[in-house]
Amino acid sequence: MVTTPKEKSFDLVHGLLKTGKARQVRRCLVDARTGRLRQAYAWDANHAWYCVGNAEFDLENYGEAVAAYRRAYKADPHDAQSLWAIGNCYDAMKRPKLAERVLRKALQLEGVRSKDEAALLVNLGNALFDQKRFLEAAAAYFPVSGRRDQLGRKARLNFKTASEMASR
Repeated sequence: MVTTPKEKSFDLVHGLLKTGKARQVRRCLVDARTGRLRQAYAWDANHAWYCVGNAEFDLENYGEAVAAYRRAYKADPHDAQSLWAIGNCYDAMKRPKLAERVLRKALQLEGVRSKDEAALLVNLGNALFDQKRFLEAAAAYFPVSGRRDQLGRKARLNFKTASEMASR
């Protein structure tokens, strides 16, 4: 795969994220005076705002992360990963009902990859579990429980726990 000079413009941002320099990511991507993306990154607003969201999440600024991920989703309304990230923020904020809402919305999008769908279902199950809706949580985990990878193992364990909690 050949990367274009525009795509390479994100190399700096990815490097900052990988090395734990999340505070510098917003300065790199967003003009502090206007709150808009810098011109060098505006060509891929979805990716740029997603990176801002990742930086804010790493800094535990979950409200700011939600705002950035929403802007990423607005730039590409077919991006299930932006909704997934919003769900993760709500989970970190201990807001399982909001997490459930956005995870369900992500699962309804066309073209969600099967591995992403499986992870979304596990996260949905977790949000339902946190609401003590154990039967619904077990139903979310069940389709993933047949996978033979780490996600499947997690789903099997969570399914068993949710089923036990539901039978109490």
